[in-house]
Amino acid sequence: KVYNIRDNKLFTIDAGGVAATTLTITAVDGGTFASGENYAIVNPDWKALTDSNYEYGRQICEYATSFYILNGDYLAIVDSSMGYTAESKIIETNWIGRAIASNGNTLVVGANKNNQGKLYFWEVGLTGWKNIINLKDEIQSIVAYGNDFLYITGNGIWQTNGYSTQKIATFPDVKDRSSVTVLPKGMIVIENKLIINLLFGLLNRGSTGIYVFDLDRKEFVYLPYAPTTD
Repeated sequence: KVYNIRDNKLFTIDAGGVAATTLTITAVDGGTFASGENYAIVNPDWKALTDSNYEYGRQICEYATSFYILNGDYLAIVDSSMGYTAESKIIETNWIGRAIASNGNTLVVGANKNNQGKLYFWEVGLTGWKNIINLKDEIQSIVAYGNDFLYITGNGIWQTNGYSTQKIATFPDVKDRSSVTVLPKGMIVIENKLIINLLFGLLNRGSTGIYVFDLDRKEFVYLPYAPTTD
């Protein structure tokens, strides 16, 4: 099926499927299929994800030949043949997936429970986890970097190779036991600079905005959100 993102209209594709030379698009609820619109292709055989609550982040990560989706304390999977499994792999009971990233042969999932976090490392073919790292604070965000991963927890930026961890920076004006908030996909590495969309709690002196951390010089640059004049 095809879904129009702009006006929420759904269309069906004829039995010829995507391999057919000519496709017949039929409106399900009165929409008009036209060029210039934004569409998403939907597999009607997919099952629903676990019922959501405010803690669930539906982050999606491409790994090996599949796409993995955070689904509460499970990973859902869309495989290379577009098959879908809502509960493909359990993270750990009641540990809710927050962030996910891949790097080469390794997939890492960050999950939280009771204000603490864990990093779960996995490779295709393993039944269990390759390694699990316990964190004192909740995981916020994870991104691949070189052969390693960078992640944010507590008041700092950390680096891990999947076994050992090292704190490489502390955010300015954050108390020792305070934490910052970053969206699960709230950071990216560009030209060896870690760009972070960061939110501070009300008890910190730090300012909300974009922080650029130079991974070579180990220095921060702060860019405040610019107010709109429109």
